[in-house]
Amino acid sequence: RGLCQAMPKAKFALVHFDAHHDLRESHFGAMSSGVPYRMLLEKHGDQVQGRYMTQIGISDFCNNPTHHDYARKQGITVISNIEAYRKGIDYAIDVALDRAKGADAIFISIDVDGADQSGAPGTAAPNPFGVDARDVTWTVRQIAANKRCVGMDITEFSPPTDVTTMTANWAAYTVMNFFYGVAGRKKR
Repeated sequence: RGLCQAMPKAKFALVHFDAHHDLRESHFGAMSSGVPYRMLLEKHGDQVQGRYMTQIGISDFCNNPTHHDYARKQGITVISNIEAYRKGIDYAIDVALDRAKGADAIFISIDVDGADQSGAPGTAAPNPFGVDARDVTWTVRQIAANKRCVGMDITEFSPPTDVTTMTANWAAYTVMNFFYGVAGRKKR
């Protein structure tokens, strides 16, 4: 929402790692972890459109079918956790960058539960078959190298469940890889 306000004429491509669509309807306008992308599509539809959005790691058994239907109707490309595993992360990167064509800016959003719990257990909803944490980090590095990438976030990190600090370490490493990608951009 902040980027939409800061860049009011820009169209944004979103690359969203998550086990969940986060496309639920808001309860009386209240914010929660399950509603942000639906709210963006509905309140900033001139800037955030499904045709520029790629969700990677969506878990087959963690979502209401109506949210998947909503994603499809909005034109969002969904790459499930199984599809990302079978086709490989480079396939997902290519799809996301192809979907971003025509957008002015790209934003990466990582929900910790989109990563496999073996690499990122520090979340309220650990995922036993999420996207490999190394693959999430590699994707961030690759997409951040695109000069239209304007930022990233990491959400739903839960320090009390990160007893070995594994998730905090991975998140910090992922942010460093974002900067690595930015620093490696070709000058044009």
